[in-house]
Amino acid sequence: MDLRMIGMMVGGWFASYVVNKLADKVSLHLDGRYDLLTGAKAMAEDVKARLPRIRAVIQAAEGRPIRDPALATWLRQLKDAAYEADDVLDELEFKELHDMMYGKSKVSDFVTPTVKLLKHFITSDDDLKNLKNLAGNLEKIFFDINCMEEQLKDYNSQQRSVTRETSSIIQDIVVGRDRERDMILDVLLHLADEPESSIKCGAGSSSYPSLGVLPIVGIGGVGKTALAQLIYNDERVARHFELRKWVYVSDNFDVKRISKELTYDSAHDRIPDDISLDGILGKVGDATRNKRFLFVLDDVWDETGSKWRELRGVLTSGAKGSMVLVTTQSPVVAEIMGTMDPIELKSLQKDDYWILFEHCAFGEKILEEERREKLQTIGRKISEKLHGLPLAGKVLGSLLNSKLDEDYWKMILESEWWEHEYVLDNILPSLALSYEHLNANLKQCFAYCSIFPRSYIFEKDRLVQMWMAQGFIQNKSQVRMRMEDIGGQIFDELTSRYFFLPTLTGKYVMHDLIRELAAFVSLDECLVISDEKGEIPETIRHLTLRTDKKMDAIMDTCRLQNLRSILFFGDYDSERFYSFLDGMLKQSKSLRVLDLSYSQVKLKKLPDAISGLSHLRYLDVSCTKIKQLPKSFGRLCHLQVLRMRSCHLIRLPEDMNKLINLRHLYGEANTISLITGIGDLIDLQELEEFRVTKKRRHEIGELKGLRNLRRRLVIKNLENVNSKEEAMEAMLKDKEHLTALNLIKKLDARSLPDAEKEIFEGLQPHPSLKELSIRGYEGWRVCRH
Repeated sequence: MDLRMIGMMVGGWFASYVVNKLADKVSLHLDGRYDLLTGAKAMAEDVKARLPRIRAVIQAAEGRPIRDPALATWLRQLKDAAYEADDVLDELEFKELHDMMYGKSKVSDFVTPTVKLLKHFITSDDDLKNLKNLAGNLEKIFFDINCMEEQLKDYNSQQRSVTRETSSIIQDIVVGRDRERDMILDVLLHLADEPESSIKCGAGSSSYPSLGVLPIVGIGGVGKTALAQLIYNDERVARHFELRKWVYVSDNFDVKRISKELTYDSAHDRIPDDISLDGILGKVGDATRNKRFLFVLDDVWDETGSKWRELRGVLTSGAKGSMVLVTTQSPVVAEIMGTMDPIELKSLQKDDYWILFEHCAFGEKILEEERREKLQTIGRKISEKLHGLPLAGKVLGSLLNSKLDEDYWKMILESEWWEHEYVLDNILPSLALSYEHLNANLKQCFAYCSIFPRSYIFEKDRLVQMWMAQGFIQNKSQVRMRMEDIGGQIFDELTSRYFFLPTLTGKYVMHDLIRELAAFVSLDECLVISDEKGEIPETIRHLTLRTDKKMDAIMDTCRLQNLRSILFFGDYDSERFYSFLDGMLKQSKSLRVLDLSYSQVKLKKLPDAISGLSHLRYLDVSCTKIKQLPKSFGRLCHLQVLRMRSCHLIRLPEDMNKLINLRHLYGEANTISLITGIGDLIDLQELEEFRVTKKRRHEIGELKGLRNLRRRLVIKNLENVNSKEEAMEAMLKDKEHLTALNLIKKLDARSLPDAEKEIFEGLQPHPSLKELSIRGYEGWRVCRH
């Protein structure tokens, strides 16, 4: 199988946001009443006119594997042009910001109309050349758009959607589900005896609480269908219900088709072709009237609930105790349809999983004891990689069963699961259905996660900040929400759909097979390089390096200029790494995310080249032990996140207060206190500790403009505040997002109680504050929770 061909995704989850962003900004530029150069305006108008068609083509190809080489090449050119456009516009914004900071504008003039950008832009010959190149590239690509758009439509119509078919027949053994089976059987067999008030009247119950709807919910491949088959075929269930029907629903909740399958037995009854929807719904009502029935709706995806409500209305004529068992990967479906709490299936426990895996791998074959033991040792290692997902165990076990050979099993152990066509064809459909039902925004955020190594422990805030840096999070609504909050909602939704699994420590992991799904759908964009992988395809824009053995090979490829993310994991030789990093930063001008925190490298300083990364928004140098930043570090006007934990810097550049887009700053208190004029960083969201001094631009008044601070703020050295008026300059009463405030003053026997009281009155916080701690006020410590 040519994986590179299969992976020729258009990657709409990356490109579509670029096109939308481009459309918005070009419109802004052209709506300004400025006397623009005729040539520049005409080119920009041309770009604007082409964007709707480009957006439509990208969305049509979004997330689909393109096996046609010519079509894939053209789509890739289209995507490259979109990325180039994003860089051009981002560079314009950077130059405007830089001119404001270092040119004529003052800090108070930060908020300027975006429409000024184009006027500023056309004064530069280089930038005018960039616009010409961009317009030329789009014109070249656009020349073929009619033909390619039709070709894409034909291609998509020929591709069979990712789906599968199920039936009520038990396909294989089911292990480790005794508890869930007994819970469901208890509900099914005793529902008729329960008072109606005991049934949850949720979104799915409406005014029909007598119809029980029990959802079985869980990640794709966890065994929901197998459990439902076990229940459906249980002898007690067969005796209890007069009517039983199994319908495979999938992503097309066709009420008419489902109703036909519930009403007619295709083996004996002829289904009229011309029957109307009302007619077939009437038949369902007749067939179920006064009968106790069990219907299984397998693999439901309709999250609107409208089609289910149509069907549910005719199912209320059944006898008390009638039941609908629903299997779904979507918690939304479970909430909409369920009349009782769902049964949530987790991965199998280790011992149960091995029983299933061994059964599938060996079957009934008889082997020599020594040979069987060797294969069992390898098999156990393979099964541990699958983290208890039954579908993966059955598929990999069947693959191993085809060749009970030690070398073959070792090869399977050491390879990626999706490198085997048989595995790909049998696992991917189940997992990919969940991916296909994400919107474009969630797809792009999920796919990006493939740049993290297996078993990576995700921190929600950290990942959301990286999504922000890449521009994946946009506030399209009129509601005032922080990008962080929108990103948090995206993360929570992915978690609710089992793309992330919570740990006991409040962090998250991604199931190996879900991570491999992310790797598959982002194959031409994201890459993790370990010892065994050294080649970087020219399409790669997000790279993780896990070894220093490939650094020279990477530099030789000269394919770093398109990188937008680079993360380093593993152990590196510090001297050699510095040289590599310097060379890489000089090439990778499009970088948005740079993370050195997992590299275990010890650096004295960062290369000066980092100051030339005009697009950089996320930088993490934590644990690298750097002691200084480049003098021109303040040029990074787009930087949103700076993490430098466990870095004890002895001094900072004078222009750190020029990082006007900085939203998150993490470092040691001694380091943060070195920033002169921190009050200019008005977008700052957290400031763990502020130390008041009498030095200019380090006074308490620096807190005045930091209205976006949230969580906890510690203010130390309040003995350096001389009056109530000076204390009021901090404007703490305006900081409505703070939840905790610690005020700390050194004890001083010479201080006057009345003067102290006035100073603390001047530090009055916002009424929404939940926790207040005061130390050093007349020797007392006061806390309010």
